[in-house]
Amino acid sequence: MKEETRKRREKRAFFKELIKKEGLKTIPDVTRFLKEISGTILEEMLEAELDEELGYEKYDRTEEKDNYRNGYTSKKVKGTLG
Repeated sequence: MKEETRKRREKRAFFKELIKKEGLKTIPDVTRFLKEISGTILEEMLEAELDEELGYEKYDRTEEKDNYRNGYTSKKVKGTLG
């Protein structure tokens, strides 16, 4: 229980600092910020999943393989935040 309480305090401190740093004062401010970061978070998660699935990171070059990840095509994902 103490570990959970410590983690909760750390998260609150992190979010308080983030709110202050980003100047989030109103609900529209928070909504705008969530829209901005949701795309970045989703991209990072998908990139990590692909790294794990393929067993190598983007632009890795080795002699053992001749298939490389070197680009992407633009995609649009619709979510509740836009």
